[in-house]
Amino acid sequence: MRLNTKVAAVTAALAVMAPVGIAQATHETGKAGAPGQVCKPLHKASKAQIKDFREQTPKPTKAAIKAFRKEQKAAYKGCIKAAADARSQDQ
Repeated sequence: MRLNTKVAAVTAALAVMAPVGIAQATHETGKAGAPGQVCKPLHKASKAQIKDFREQTPKPTKAAIKAFRKEQKAAYKGCIKAAADARSQDQ
């Protein structure tokens, strides 16, 4: 009888702790204002911008598309650097 009580207690504890563990594992990590969070909209918009750039009339060349991507990457890197610098000045 004692063993059944212990098993029931362990099962109940696991049932209570499981949702907490899942919530901790799936929540967004990082501090607010992290460079990746600040520049996330810029990064997400890049795919749509590339698609719009490709669908222009007249069609851009592969070299133009490559240059456009390079500009976008440089802009994103600049955003990350600026956000990191701003964050380090706040601390």
